[in-house]
Amino acid sequence: CSSRLFLGSGCSWDHDTNSYDGADQGAVVGVSDSPCTSSGCSGGTICTTIRTPESDDVYDIDCNGATGRYAYIMLPGNNRILNFMEFDIDEAGAGSSFELIGTDCVTTPTTVTEYNGGTPSLSYTYASTWSAAHARDNNAGTGAHSTVGSGETNPWWQLDMGSTKQIDSIQLQNHEIEHARSEEH
Repeated sequence: CSSRLFLGSGCSWDHDTNSYDGADQGAVVGVSDSPCTSSGCSGGTICTTIRTPESDDVYDIDCNGATGRYAYIMLPGNNRILNFMEFDIDEAGAGSSFELIGTDCVTTPTTVTEYNGGTPSLSYTYASTWSAAHARDNNAGTGAHSTVGSGETNPWWQLDMGSTKQIDSIQLQNHEIEHARSEEH
């Protein structure tokens, strides 16, 4: 359900425009050299915390060249269920340009390519038809789904890229409202 990305384990079929900025709301997307564990994901760079639903359920996340072996999404808090469709990564190329903005030096990759490798994993798998790998299969009709019922604490999905990569951006496709209505699980 589209609403699970933002709060609890409940399921809302309707799109809303609320902002979810409580400690146990929203979705944290990041890049790290440390894998997620049973207590969640930590360390590395948090690219963003998604707090407001997008009308098309697609989130373009700028990671600004963050480096790490693992890219992840985690829902902080208790009684959460992670349920989304696709997680795509654009890797920054070897070339970069530098720009001075105020007193900060900002690095911008000159080439960006989609990263198609890696090994996905999930804190808990609801069913084989909703495994971690389904979030990387280029099929918006399948996805990853953690536990059911009352949810779990800090559910996560991560991609082990095998070695440190420089990540330009991540695109997350949430569980679409129309698809969720047809699945009703």
